[in-house]
Amino acid sequence: STGEVQFILDYNHMPAVSSKVRKLDASNPEDLEHIYHLARNRKVISEVFGTSNCEELLMFYCIMVFSQDLYYLENENALVIFQREEGCIHLYDIVSPRKVNLQTVLYTIVPPDCSKVIFHFHPDEHELGYEKQPYKTNNVLFIKNLTNVSLPNEFKHPLTSQA
Repeated sequence: STGEVQFILDYNHMPAVSSKVRKLDASNPEDLEHIYHLARNRKVISEVFGTSNCEELLMFYCIMVFSQDLYYLENENALVIFQREEGCIHLYDIVSPRKVNLQTVLYTIVPPDCSKVIFHFHPDEHELGYEKQPYKTNNVLFIKNLTNVSLPNEFKHPLTSQA
């Protein structure tokens, strides 16, 4: 059966990568313009299950939901949306015009006191050995499948593209 799952990674720390990280301010028009530019030109986050043409929805999440959780990684030219919570990182989205190396992002954002990363999208890097749990939500996922694409058995619909 097809179903939405949550991907969880027990994170073993690697040496931090020195990357310039800048916290973005959702109330700053220049930062918002930069976020929108990245969103408009983004590469789909997953080859397995991703969405496209959702930049307005992403902007809503950036302004109304994650305004304090927006970080720009210069070396990756990527907006990374994440929150820290009691020994774990909730990774909501990585927005970039090119495919970003997930491990490099993790090396950059995961502090030494965190040992778990919870993904709110479908990560492609299967070699990392994720734990998968059924994703529980009261929301209903509707898919208008005009091209008869078959859904994977397990997937995670990106949180930042849910209306």
